[in-house]
Amino acid sequence: MTNTARNFETEASKVYESISTSQASRVPSILHADLERIRNMILDEAKSIGKQATRTQYEEFKEAIHEAYVTIGAPFLGDDFFVKDEQRIWVVRLNEIAWRVYHHMLGTTETCKEITGYDFDEGLEYASIGTAEFWFRNFEKSFAYMELAHAEDARIAHEAGVADRNLKHMLYMAYDWIYDMISVSRLPAISRIHSICESKLDWTLKCRVAKCLWKFRTRIKDDRSSLNKDDLERNLLDICKIIENYLKRNKPIPNLELHKQTLNRLIEHAFRNENWYDDWKAVPKHYDGSKEDDKQLIDIIFDASRRYEANVFLVLSIVRVFSAHVFNDQSDLFLEKNYDKAFSMCVEALMYTLTHV
Repeated sequence: MTNTARNFETEASKVYESISTSQASRVPSILHADLERIRNMILDEAKSIGKQATRTQYEEFKEAIHEAYVTIGAPFLGDDFFVKDEQRIWVVRLNEIAWRVYHHMLGTTETCKEITGYDFDEGLEYASIGTAEFWFRNFEKSFAYMELAHAEDARIAHEAGVADRNLKHMLYMAYDWIYDMISVSRLPAISRIHSICESKLDWTLKCRVAKCLWKFRTRIKDDRSSLNKDDLERNLLDICKIIENYLKRNKPIPNLELHKQTLNRLIEHAFRNENWYDDWKAVPKHYDGSKEDDKQLIDIIFDASRRYEANVFLVLSIVRVFSAHVFNDQSDLFLEKNYDKAFSMCVEALMYTLTHV
């Protein structure tokens, strides 16, 4: 360990000790002051290093910064509860301490880049913020920060970064939830969910699928979810667009401009020979928010009179039309049992598409 790293680590240990032994009501102000003191210490070192150092010196400096901030923030991760002050008032959520520490680290690193002129990799910073967001159950934000970290790691050809590992974990969890949905589906058996998603979807679509699944899990598993109806509508539409983009890429309609290849036209082109196609074709596919259309959509979700695959793709088609209208916030689609089933059917349509195209 260099003297710089040793000094940073010593100061970081003092900061952690100060925060962890303080009265809860004083933690925010102490944290702010102590982090600013750490930052000033780091920036002084950055100025000392200047713009003429070697790559090794810069990288050792960067690692020292990381070690210091992780020493302060990491012990507070994973404790999903609050600390009380002497009046037994809830004051500090421990995960928020880590979140503030890691955001502070990102700001410090960016300032060091300006001082030294060296393009420090910020993969650990983004991954750490993503981890803190994960413990807050902000899964979409967590995934977004992990993607930033992954891009940083790729930029410097760093293959052992935590972002890649964390993103794959979040992807595989999403695949597990798709497996759970498919296992109780009325679709003909679809096996090898993980391998199908891995082999058929490119990286961008994999990430979009995972985000949709994580948002859906937030919606049904956590009563603290801040997802509003706009978010819920957008999550359904995102699944539709994933399928639409996949079909445009893998089963395009010959001699038709790309912008005219709508989801319904793509379904017709890709599945016109399937035994459920005529049932799908026979039903009008529109939605303007009227009570009649709302009832039609809900009826389709639970209709047992036609082939299930036709219902799955009818729901997909009608939901896709939502984006062309002012959505009706009073729609029965937002009732829990209806929304959850509609989302599951859109996911089923995705898996059917990946299996057959």
